[in-house]
Amino acid sequence: MRRTARSIAVIPLLALPLLGLAACGEEDGTDRPAGTGAADEPVDEALVARAAALDTTVDMVYVTEAPGFTLAVQSVGPLNASGFQSSYTDASGAVLHLMVDHAPQDTEDLCPVLTGGEGWFCATDGGVWTASSDASGGLRARVEDGRLVTVAGDTSVPAETLDAALEAAHQADPAELAATLPDAPDDDGTPVERGDLPANGDGAPVDPVDPENASG
Repeated sequence: MRRTARSIAVIPLLALPLLGLAACGEEDGTDRPAGTGAADEPVDEALVARAAALDTTVDMVYVTEAPGFTLAVQSVGPLNASGFQSSYTDASGAVLHLMVDHAPQDTEDLCPVLTGGEGWFCATDGGVWTASSDASGGLRARVEDGRLVTVAGDTSVPAETLDAALEAAHQADPAELAATLPDAPDDDGTPVERGDLPANGDGAPVDPVDPENASG
């Protein structure tokens, strides 16, 4: 598994067996040209570079929708060798996690890959895998174009929300790529400067538009 040169803040998903997905991601992302996105739409080279800076390719970047949930932009990051992951949150603090990885060669039974352990109910119906655990929550997954697309949530996320999120999950078009992918580092390798970090010390991010943080 490769690591990005940039530190990614990821919203944790409580006790879900996501490590089982580490069995995927052994391919190199060449099943579709790296310069195409949803519906093979041409993608600007700058977006391709932003995906590459995240150790993924634009064809692996997916987005989804679910009632009340919005993308937590700080959660966007790589998954395994060249996959993609992000999280969506709602006002109550519930979290949906979206993961896209290369599907394993054998897709007859994905339950061991998805659950990674005992204590889970897992079944498939019409190409959708459903897994749930009374203690941890649930997930939904499907395979398309050689990719394993998974949405997961803790026990606070209803089953119908998981269903809706998986159904809505799709490859990002150029506009969605621009809204989802972090900015690439500068050409000299220096990460883009964040405006929410304190000037001195290692304190928590601050709101740069908060009057208390304004200079003068």
